[in-house]
Amino acid sequence: MEKKRRRRFLVLLIIIGVCFIFFKRSMSLPREVQPLWEKTLEGDVEEMGILAGDSLVLWNGNILSFYDKKGQLMVEQDHSLERLKAYFGQEWVYLYDKDLKRIYTYSKKGQPGKTLTVPGDLFALKEQNGRALLHIRQENGEVLYMADSQGALLSLFETEHFILDYEVAADDDFVVAELSNQASGYRTTLFKNDGDFSREEFPMEVAMALGRHKNQVYMLTEKKLYALGEGQIQSVEVPLVSDVLMKEDGIYLLHSGILSKYNFKLDLAKKEVVPANVLKLQDLGQAVYSYGQADMVGNLLGPWEFSVRFPQTADRVLLSKDLLIRCQGRKIYAYGLKRRLPWFMEEGLQEIEETKEMT
Repeated sequence: MEKKRRRRFLVLLIIIGVCFIFFKRSMSLPREVQPLWEKTLEGDVEEMGILAGDSLVLWNGNILSFYDKKGQLMVEQDHSLERLKAYFGQEWVYLYDKDLKRIYTYSKKGQPGKTLTVPGDLFALKEQNGRALLHIRQENGEVLYMADSQGALLSLFETEHFILDYEVAADDDFVVAELSNQASGYRTTLFKNDGDFSREEFPMEVAMALGRHKNQVYMLTEKKLYALGEGQIQSVEVPLVSDVLMKEDGIYLLHSGILSKYNFKLDLAKKEVVPANVLKLQDLGQAVYSYGQADMVGNLLGPWEFSVRFPQTADRVLLSKDLLIRCQGRKIYAYGLKRRLPWFMEEGLQEIEETKEMT
């Protein structure tokens, strides 16, 4: 009798282990949104970001505050009366001083890093492949710089026109889209540097986003989705989108409450109406989420899709793999995203507990 119970217990463990591996590899489990903590701040939040490791960073125009995922204040950096603007990457926070043309950097733990000096006005800043990319405006045009680990700036691309978007793998491997306005009308020009420099022009269209997959370059405009590679250009007409997300399994477009997924051959693979008022898409590993000021929908286009509606509209919303942050005035609400097991797994775990009690 004792051996049968132990054997049953081991079999159940194996079954649940196999199920966990299956779900981890093939699909995302549904999640429950659980309140973690809330805080009332002394000042208004101008900007906020979630860095790697779920560090929450708040900027109120004077003080940069770093919190861990439990809501504990780790450190504050005081920049009162300096009139700075905050930018957030995956690993670093950047505070830009327009008057001094300086960028102060802080790690996800709030420790000071290198100070960058910029030759112009900073228009945009984002991190790609572990490097900070600076879009700078100067009197005679615009320049895209890449910052190295020592704080030096390397010029990647210069133009007399307007830089729209860019994807940078290395200093000799990148694509840039620019907008020019000529007598014949406006146009987007796509520049590609992968050892050889090439360009393609798209009259009367404005690039909204760029992406890369293997040897292909993908460009979204207000009219079409393009695939460029090996001397060929493919395109498909698309509606005006509110957000775009490129993953390893395809390209996701959110437009007028509808989510469309295209494969890398630009075939429409899936399409569904999103059951909520959402504006943004978020890549959470094997699942796609969308959110707005009052709604969130998880596991879009997949099994166990779920939605959450919050009682109040938020001024700002941030979403990471395990953390949802909502800001309403001077209140910060943090929620955890806990995986919810399917019913048969729950029953399996309950049966194991009963078996353990019997033994």
